[in-house]
Amino acid sequence: MNNNMKKYQRKSWQALTMIFAMCLALVGAASLSACSDDDPHFTVSEDDYPRILNTDLSDKTFDRKTPLQMEIKVTPIQYTTVTWLLNDVQIAEGSTINQLLPVGDHVLKIVATTTKGKSTWRTINVVVTPAEGDPILASDAKSRWLTVGTTKKIACENVTSVAKVFIGDVEATNVSYANNQITFDVPAMPEGEYLLDIVDAEGTRFGCGLFTVSNDPYVDPGIKETVLWEGDTDINWGSSNVTISKETFENIPVGATIQVYYEPVDMVEGYHALRITTPWWGDYPEDDVQTQFDLTADTPNPFEFTYTDTRKALVDERGGMLFVGYGYKLKKVVALVYLH
Repeated sequence: MNNNMKKYQRKSWQALTMIFAMCLALVGAASLSACSDDDPHFTVSEDDYPRILNTDLSDKTFDRKTPLQMEIKVTPIQYTTVTWLLNDVQIAEGSTINQLLPVGDHVLKIVATTTKGKSTWRTINVVVTPAEGDPILASDAKSRWLTVGTTKKIACENVTSVAKVFIGDVEATNVSYANNQITFDVPAMPEGEYLLDIVDAEGTRFGCGLFTVSNDPYVDPGIKETVLWEGDTDINWGSSNVTISKETFENIPVGATIQVYYEPVDMVEGYHALRITTPWWGDYPEDDVQTQFDLTADTPNPFEFTYTDTRKALVDERGGMLFVGYGYKLKKVVALVYLH
């Protein structure tokens, strides 16, 4: 009797052990199935928020001739669309991208959206550099500041011809190239950051990076700007001139840069001249703050000169500066003081 009881207990224990082992095996199999690399989709409903499963998304830098190549894994894959936005403008759709990008510093946004309109996204910084031999435009802040309605000159390298200039989608006017400088008129457009492209005579388009478009002139952070006069006056020798009093110059130190903004006026004679003198105006060299010269297409605008000891003495003694000449409108006179 005792032996039979022991056998029964032993078999019962073995049966329980087998059942327990089978349960563990089933649990293990289920776990392995759920974590399989072949099926990484943890959410399965279009009502769930999508997930971007990539763990290796990082900032990228490459040249213009190297395409951006990426693949995004999302879940639930059957309900999710991936879109790619460069600086908030869509450039592609789908789980992969293989695309050339324009030169510049960009923000790439990868958005996963379900059929129910639920979205998640990731962003990375993408820097695209010029390829070897590509045109390069000056990169300092002043060169990359475009004031609406003005003529802009930008130093450049690796350029042989320029037929067109695009600021974003807007084409600039009066485009020319000479002496390693691109010149164009900045068109009327909303203020903001824009990619600037140039097109050469063969029709090849090159991205030249981001530029700032503003209604205001550029002000260097290390410079104090004082507007001495602003208006819209036709200059015509004795009949129409502009005087800036010596009191206006009281806080302008020697060494400041004086900028003269002007606009040429179409004249039958084709004659344009600028002279800066004083209210004691005469025809003698000692009367001149700036000796008379002809305004041509090559004259910088603004025209600049340094406020020297000699010029300050003339202004103080004779009561200010007098802007005379012919064939131009005086728009603004500014003093720039460099801070140390």
